[in-house]
Amino acid sequence: MIRTNIRGIGAALAAALSASGATLASALPDGLANIAYSGIYEQPVQLVDGVYEGQPFVPDGASRPRVELLRDLYATGDIDGDGTEDAWVLLNESSGGTGQILYLAAVTHTAGEPRNLGTIAIGDRVDVISLEADDPDVRLDYVTAAPGEPACCPTLMIRGVYGLKDGQPTELSREERGALSLAELAGQTWRLARFDWNEPVAEAISITAEFDGDRISGTAGCNSYFGTIEAPTPYALTLGPMGWTRKACPPSQMEAEDRYLKALQAATQFSFVLGRLSISYALNEEPRALIFERGHSE
Repeated sequence: MIRTNIRGIGAALAAALSASGATLASALPDGLANIAYSGIYEQPVQLVDGVYEGQPFVPDGASRPRVELLRDLYATGDIDGDGTEDAWVLLNESSGGTGQILYLAAVTHTAGEPRNLGTIAIGDRVDVISLEADDPDVRLDYVTAAPGEPACCPTLMIRGVYGLKDGQPTELSREERGALSLAELAGQTWRLARFDWNEPVAEAISITAEFDGDRISGTAGCNSYFGTIEAPTPYALTLGPMGWTRKACPPSQMEAEDRYLKALQAATQFSFVLGRLSISYALNEEPRALIFERGHSE
């Protein structure tokens, strides 16, 4: 997966998951996928099962306006202070070409019915690091293109805080956090959720990764492993010599461990996919990705 040819590794992987019908999680309430969202086009768009598709720009053409609810990452809290649980959700808008605009939407509940208060455009082809509620506001960490940087290859980390102002979702603060680096992975135990986009890890298999400076360590399904790691530029990833313990485990664990360690040693890039960590590698010259979910903070 060559970064210069795609719109951001994390955003591209999210699109691939969507196109394949796969999701990383599916806990988003269905009600949020079947309401109208305003602030994207001149008129509100009505989602049906999380998707809106308009008419083609030209008769019988393939390009058309499209809005999709990103089900895999959302945050809940009491946005309007009425004591009920509301939600901040993410939507992706595309109208053909390479542009993929991310929107943040506030959804409140009145008499038990969800209602969108409005949306905020975040940016084109951004990679989402995290979305976390802090009642009544929400914090969104993401990677976007720095000034003069092509939209395909964002490296600048932004932390935005959003909340309601005069009843409308508003950006309350914005902090530039510098270029993406391995330091963004530290302080977490990352749990492997998928060997590839459509291949979840069995629940009985525990594979983790922890990052500390130029070191990586964790459990590989059976044994503990450790090694060195470098990221000479944003997103680039190189692993040095690795070692691991030699305990024997049941065949399913050993097979998963062997597969994981081979993939990790072939890693070339890392990114974020809607709050998950993606480590890219190639198998038989085909691009693949290890997908990790956040565990606990240290």
